[in-house]
Amino acid sequence: MAENKKTWDNLTVDLSNIKTVEELHAELKAAFEFPDYYGGNLDALHDCLTDIAVSATEADPVTVTFAGYKKAKRALGSDFHNFRNVLNDVSEEYPDFIVEWRRKA
Repeated sequence: MAENKKTWDNLTVDLSNIKTVEELHAELKAAFEFPDYYGGNLDALHDCLTDIAVSATEADPVTVTFAGYKKAKRALGSDFHNFRNVLNDVSEEYPDFIVEWRRKA
């Protein structure tokens, strides 16, 4: 996937209508155009995001904004916390993979 880097400038993923973990992974798969073999779990998410993050550079960072996250956080509870931890792990390991959180969509 890294060799097919897309322009991620201002990619926004709207989480405001997410009510289940399955919906979350379906939305992520569509937004990031993950491959068909994407497993729809946190390990697969980490792997696919890492594939994207390794292509980020200071001059050409990957920036993703998650909008409407408060509603998803309420709906998913601890599953949202685990999801957010995956995003934080990837952005800590790859500083040019930038994750932003916006309350409203």
